[in-house]
Amino acid sequence: MTKKYQLKICGINDLASLEFCLNYHYQPDFLGFIFYPKSPRNIDLNFAKKCNSYNFAKIKKVAVTVNASFAELAEIDKALAPDIIQLHGDEDLAYIKKLRTKFKGKISKALGIATNTDLAKIATYQAEIDYFLFDTKSTNYGGTGQKFDWKILAELNIDQPYFLSGGLNSSNIHNAFQDTKAKYFDLSSGVELQKGIKDTKKIAEILDIFKQKNEA
Repeated sequence: MTKKYQLKICGINDLASLEFCLNYHYQPDFLGFIFYPKSPRNIDLNFAKKCNSYNFAKIKKVAVTVNASFAELAEIDKALAPDIIQLHGDEDLAYIKKLRTKFKGKISKALGIATNTDLAKIATYQAEIDYFLFDTKSTNYGGTGQKFDWKILAELNIDQPYFLSGGLNSSNIHNAFQDTKAKYFDLSSGVELQKGIKDTKKIAEILDIFKQKNEA
């Protein structure tokens, strides 16, 4: 049975956090791995290979990239074998169409949201991607740990599933359930002890919330 609400824990960059997510009694639906040197959550190919040696079962692996070259994407694909490539930069439609010919998995496109006008970008990509991710707009391609005005998405109806991202944590996730139509949620800084360092207690807390929400 498909869960009503699905959770992505993003920015996994240590094996202890990975093992916790894989072995906890209620697992996330997606795990995100960031390949972007400017991010405090960046991982290299060697770490990706270590991660890929684990059994993810039904958890989908997401490779998060920012304006990566196709040579870099090929290396990431080889190392991690992601189910989804998340494009978090300025990738245009031509880039995505080319990626379609090279990558057998699904493609997610992140869009920075600050005002209603930012939703116009959806139409550009709709025909070519499988998921959208709406994050707080920033010059650093996300990772702000800040939420945007979710009311912007209140009347949004699109065919693709979309992730709500940006500043989510156990304190405001219930508001996110109530105030948006989102069914997919992306948490990174909200389950960290400090920037770039995951906290398994916070991960457990959010997983338990999703378990209760889905079983209610």
